[in-house]
Amino acid sequence: MELGADGPAVTPPADKTENFSGNLTLNQTRSFGPFKLKAGGTLKASTTGTGDIDLFVKKGGAASTSSYDCKSDGNTASESCSVNSATNTEVYVLLKGYSAGSYRLTVTYTPQ
Repeated sequence: MELGADGPAVTPPADKTENFSGNLTLNQTRSFGPFKLKAGGTLKASTTGTGDIDLFVKKGGAASTSSYDCKSDGNTASESCSVNSATNTEVYVLLKGYSAGSYRLTVTYTPQ
């Protein structure tokens, strides 16, 4: 008798990674999404680049500088934010140029 054998192993779907890049001027914003996040999944957004680019992430609606579930607003373009969800949801990402600069945005999430 083999313990723990309850049929063939089921591999969960792999996380999906999407990459975006561009430039922002002072106070310019750029929105991304929706990213369809699976129940029980995590979405991680991170940026690298030049200047000072701030990152905002929100579940269930568009992110803004005053409405978000996670923000990362350090004084460089290297920012990171993660959100989890108990239900299937759409997640939105907003970048804001606190100073002019370039960015590379990487969004990794468990797709629906």
